[in-house]
Amino acid sequence: MTACVFIGPSLAVAQAREVLDANYLPPVRQGDVYRAVARWRPRAIGIIDGYFHQVPSVWHKEILWAMAEGVHVFGSASMGALRAAELEQFGMQGVGEVFTAFRDRVIEDDDEVAVVHGPPETGFLAASEAMVNIRRTLADAQAQGVVAATTQEALQGIAKALFYPKRGYPEILKRGAAEGLPADQLSALRAWLEHGRVDLKRRDALKMLTAMRDLATEDPPPKRVDYAFEHTTMWEAAIAQSDAGYHETVNDAERTAQEWLLDELRLDGHTYHALIYAALLRLLARREADRGLVEVGDAERKQHATDFRIERGLHFGRDLDQWLEERDLDREAWEKLVEDEALVNKLGHATRAQLECYVIDELRANGDYVRLAARGRTKRQALLAAEDSRHGYADTIEDLRALTWYFEQRLGTGLPGDIDTYAMRQGFASTAAFQRAVLREYRFQLVNDGVRAG
Repeated sequence: MTACVFIGPSLAVAQAREVLDANYLPPVRQGDVYRAVARWRPRAIGIIDGYFHQVPSVWHKEILWAMAEGVHVFGSASMGALRAAELEQFGMQGVGEVFTAFRDRVIEDDDEVAVVHGPPETGFLAASEAMVNIRRTLADAQAQGVVAATTQEALQGIAKALFYPKRGYPEILKRGAAEGLPADQLSALRAWLEHGRVDLKRRDALKMLTAMRDLATEDPPPKRVDYAFEHTTMWEAAIAQSDAGYHETVNDAERTAQEWLLDELRLDGHTYHALIYAALLRLLARREADRGLVEVGDAERKQHATDFRIERGLHFGRDLDQWLEERDLDREAWEKLVEDEALVNKLGHATRAQLECYVIDELRANGDYVRLAARGRTKRQALLAAEDSRHGYADTIEDLRALTWYFEQRLGTGLPGDIDTYAMRQGFASTAAFQRAVLREYRFQLVNDGVRAG
């Protein structure tokens, strides 16, 4: 199961990996959940840490969108616990005591989980203490007789009154002494903290990763939700901004295999440029499908899956399994890939006339317009000069001869199993139009060779 987890000061990535194999990403911010789903198509997403004040926080709607796309979304410990408490009724799965406290309104303020932390190079090392950790630690100290209940309550009030970047046990104890709290209890607490302090956020983060690992062993189906996600104008604007806000993992040790792969592609000359526009078609087709403007039925999906396998020689299950393994895909991800191709094909077919106008413009700007236009003129002149009275019509034998020549000699492949499908995918209005184009090319080749067809 592919999983992405947003993590920061609550838990070190190295410790997280001991529990769950996942793509570990920096603390979540607005747009990151959308980008993670769009880029990695994970089966599950875990949110532990996230930004609160420095940059816009993760948006509720992108989490709702992710779940509507079939992603199981978990939250715990920090920002994840907060969002899970807010979205539990929609299907987000909260884990741990911090989540429960937010859900049950025992605590309500964002600053309960906020900390100040270092940059990525430090592993987002926390430089302050979360209020939820302080609450639990002081409660344990009181339960174990280290401090009296009144002292616990007073220290908790001192901590809560501090701005969250300044929260830490040395500062809390210093202010407690200044307010005249019992010196012996403060001294006992200072000594007890060395072994008794509780990192509740870390505990909850580990519980969430364990829950995600358990889910992975079940090989779950896509998430199902009981709400209809609305693609509003505000949502479209937000995802456009999210696309512009992409950032990569800086630490080489934490970069994902896909980030390394994309670097190889970007360094491979013009290949990236060509593929990014092909990928754009998939993106646009998927967005049109999300808007309900194009749809692929079950029969179309199955037929496209069959064609997909035939075209790639994946005739047996073991062939497909090997193909998927080499490309880091499971069956579900493959079905999604095939569905996207079917959407692209259907959208392209529905807008073929409009697209071909833009194809010509693209040829003028970046392609082979001069070469192809010149060859078209030459072909027309050559066929007319040959005084071919048949004007593109052929008997069955010549038609078959032309098709065989085209596929075997011109393209170096065999005749496809379905000429109709091939013609449609190549942009021809009909199979007959494709056969006439092949026949013209065949006769043009014979004219160039000094031989008349017939």
